[in-house]
Amino acid sequence: MKVSRISLKKTAMRALPALTLAHVAAAALFAVPAVSHAHGYVESPPDRPLACFNEGAENPKSDGCKAAKSISGSTPFYDRMSNAILGVKGDADHRAQIPDGLICAGGKESWKGIDAVANWAATPVKPDASGNVMLRYKQTAKHYTTYFKTYISKPSYDFSRPLKWSDLQEQPVGQVDKRGPEAYTEYPINLNGVSGKRVLYTIWQRDPSDNAEGFYSCSDIDVIPSNVNWMPSGKIEFGGVQKAGDEAKLRVFDKTRGNDLESHSMKIGANNVNAADWIYDLANQVNGRSQYVRVGQLSADGKTIDPVRSAAENEVFGNGKEYAYAIEVKSNGGGEQPPATVPPVAAISGPATVQGGQQVTLSANQSSDPNGLPLTYAWTMPSDFKNARNGSTLTFTAPKAEQDRSFVFKLVVDNGKTTATATHTLLVKGTGNPGNPETPGNPENPSNPDTPENPGNDGNAGNYPAYQAGHAYKGGEIVTNNGKLYQCKSFPASGWCGQAQAAYEPGKGWAWTDAWTTK
Repeated sequence: MKVSRISLKKTAMRALPALTLAHVAAAALFAVPAVSHAHGYVESPPDRPLACFNEGAENPKSDGCKAAKSISGSTPFYDRMSNAILGVKGDADHRAQIPDGLICAGGKESWKGIDAVANWAATPVKPDASGNVMLRYKQTAKHYTTYFKTYISKPSYDFSRPLKWSDLQEQPVGQVDKRGPEAYTEYPINLNGVSGKRVLYTIWQRDPSDNAEGFYSCSDIDVIPSNVNWMPSGKIEFGGVQKAGDEAKLRVFDKTRGNDLESHSMKIGANNVNAADWIYDLANQVNGRSQYVRVGQLSADGKTIDPVRSAAENEVFGNGKEYAYAIEVKSNGGGEQPPATVPPVAAISGPATVQGGQQVTLSANQSSDPNGLPLTYAWTMPSDFKNARNGSTLTFTAPKAEQDRSFVFKLVVDNGKTTATATHTLLVKGTGNPGNPETPGNPENPSNPDTPENPGNDGNAGNYPAYQAGHAYKGGEIVTNNGKLYQCKSFPASGWCGQAQAAYEPGKGWAWTDAWTTK
């Protein structure tokens, strides 16, 4: 098998940034298999080894990745690009070589943890108007391709047992045929009529004229109908320390608090007695099972909701509508703590972009309280607006400035028992900005081209922090680097944004487009 020096170098550089100094010795062990067999994996939606690597290969967070590591160790997470079988030439060979129960592992006993029966975290995906979602396959070594095929698990698949060939629909939901060597391959996966949690199974078949070989990936997805928008329904706030054996429950109601729509409960163990920990674990369980809600923080693009370890920063989002909910904890002694008051819903309405000198009104009147309690409002605003009127509405005159400026307003609504927050970003256009309606632009440069005299988005760079290597960036964060604006991609790509500067420095690293987009 022939691999170029360039491919080897990039593979090694890509694997090492995620390792701490404590893992350097372990990394050396993984370097030989990762380099000599480096070929490819599903980058989006991430396959299981990549998802576990992004969680932290040596200390994964989700049930599925923990189970995989306990069975097979962390080697599959680092060596995710080499889940392959040599000599296979087509569909019949794949089925003959890979037994039921080792489908995700590519038939390898040493990787059987990737087929572990566990609550695997699923990536929410929302099909477009045609029912399609794009799959992105990364080739760490480029080869000639016979085909890529992606299959999906049947609605009848029972997640309490390992995946079998008979659990997959017979026809692929996505496929591309012969093509030359390339670094990435993207193709649409058709999910018309599909909803809820499923497993995608992707096969990359190398052209036998190049070298007969197959590569295998399982990706866990949660299909959200394309017409669904996540609606904030309030934050979960629950303090204190529980006891091992206590039971935590999330109950979901309609807005009138009639009968329960659904409930999700879990036993609190010795390792998650703190509220931040059991809320995080309960949120992951809810996200894998609920028909109505997701719990966590909404990504900048509005597509994904991921829990965080916090007793006060996880929010309940309704699937297309707001829901009421309650958190209850039953002690192992039989007593039950009173349910937490359902938090209010904070919402800010108002313009996103205004001109300097323009009068602006931001309103909190769309905020609501599921308990029917009266609300009070408190605004936090930049010092430029200290004379703004404070109440359910905020009225002020936008300041004038030469350059564009962004301002963030925060609203806290309080029902007397608990609170909720919302933020609103307002862009005030500068009077010296070319193309501003108040200033018709530079006659010598009327179209505002991206030239050395007017270098594109440089005028906005001062409103955002400078890029810092090693910083733990979240998806959607915007930074400035070399006078340009860059936005960190959504999870899982966000895991690379603060990694090795030589590879991922925005606009400069050799693989920066894997982590960042230009603004």
